[in-house]
Amino acid sequence: DDRHRGSRFSIIVSKFYSSHGTNWPKACLVTILLALLFFYLFTASLSKVSSNLSIYGTAEFFTDFLPYFPQFINPLHRIDFMQHISALGPWSALLDFFSRILVSIGIFEIVRSFRKHVRH
Repeated sequence: DDRHRGSRFSIIVSKFYSSHGTNWPKACLVTILLALLFFYLFTASLSKVSSNLSIYGTAEFFTDFLPYFPQFINPLHRIDFMQHISALGPWSALLDFFSRILVSIGIFEIVRSFRKHVRH
């Protein structure tokens, strides 16, 4: 039934993130892993950055880019928060948009899961 498509989608998302608001460690882990994936894709999408999976490229990611991860995980960050490293690439805005949605859902699920612990 098309009337319940949104409800079904939210139930599936909630199960994926936090087992329907009952598992806050899972919600934290899923949120961090999705944010890390999108952070990697976002940094690879920057115009002056090339994706390099070698040991040198991995070390560069950890030293030059990973310090920006706390800013990235904040859904209210500026899109050009890494502007002194590189300008945005053609896919940067789209990846940033989807990452904000996924991180925001994750934050909601974390809060929702914690609220289950304070109810009596």
